[in-house]
Amino acid sequence: MSEEENEEYGHTEKIVKFTDTDKRYAELRLRLHYDGMSQRDFFRAMVTGYIQGHPDIVSYIEVVKNHKKKHPQWKKRKVAASYAAQAEMEKKFGLNKDDIESIFDLIEKEYDTI
Repeated sequence: MSEEENEEYGHTEKIVKFTDTDKRYAELRLRLHYDGMSQRDFFRAMVTGYIQGHPDIVSYIEVVKNHKKKHPQWKKRKVAASYAAQAEMEKKFGLNKDDIESIFDLIEKEYDTI
């Protein structure tokens, strides 16, 4: 991948859409109105929470996966162990993902000045 292509990655907007029933759509719109949120803000917040592994969203996704039973038990155990290991490392070192990213930014900045 060229440098020019790499700079564009992550900045091009994509449309994400799906279908649902008119009843559920109306219920969603009512709840969003009640909470003072737009659809865009709601879905971006949910996607961000999912990507960043927010514990509440991860927990809910586990409930959904268990309800749908689409994943084999060994895979569920492996994912659960991975999340537990991540939480243990965060607890042990007192660092979250943002802290670690900040450390790498500081190292990079120091390396650039040498």
